[in-house]
Amino acid sequence: SGDLRIESPQASATYIRPGTTEIKVYRDSDLIDEAFRVSSLSVDRTASSTRVGLQGDGWMSYLQDLLALKNANYTATAQSSIAWGWINTAQTRSGADYGITRGLVPSTDPTKTVRIQDDKELLQAIVDLSERSNGFDFAVDAGRRFNVYYPQRGDTTNLSLDSAVNVIDWSVEWDAGPGALVTDARIRGGPGSTTQTGSDTTARDTYGRREASITYSGVIDDNTVLSAYATRVVSDRANPV
Repeated sequence: SGDLRIESPQASATYIRPGTTEIKVYRDSDLIDEAFRVSSLSVDRTASSTRVGLQGDGWMSYLQDLLALKNANYTATAQSSIAWGWINTAQTRSGADYGITRGLVPSTDPTKTVRIQDDKELLQAIVDLSERSNGFDFAVDAGRRFNVYYPQRGDTTNLSLDSAVNVIDWSVEWDAGPGALVTDARIRGGPGSTTQTGSDTTARDTYGRREASITYSGVIDDNTVLSAYATRVVSDRANPV
């Protein structure tokens, strides 16, 4: 997001039109990896100035407005090829060519089998694919290249966030309200199971009894599985985050 003064020559529909205008961003004369399309515009007036506010979404957002159509299926295909196949097919439809090309292909590229049962938002289809076993990371860079990284792009450790230096503001939320905590869980399974329970007495002494009744599965009758899940629910939710 960003602001322009109304006096700026660029604060005009000639230069800025939400939905079509695209923005590249430079830092110290270097083009950063991400580019944006303007998604919304607002004009705000105060006593001292009028500003035009811009909100942009990454070029990946173009994929949110396209579909992976029903039966766009792949069998035992490299996962980066599946993702690119959906993009490439979508861009062949009239008016859908956003100029996205295939970029980096990982040297290790596990295969997957996938079925599209009903039309699905294209970006969500890729996200769902990337979150399955042997998942991957991906990005549309400033050159409109669809890059895939396996298993992930990597870790960056050279960015430091310092309060009052390069961080404008920050906040901490400590939620212990209704529904946020569970000190006593009751877990239900299929018709052949019994209700399994889990509890955290230490948390109960601090916050009082906080109960939750959860259906784990209507078909799983394994009480050992249900008991383990009850323990995990309490472990995850007995204290505020």
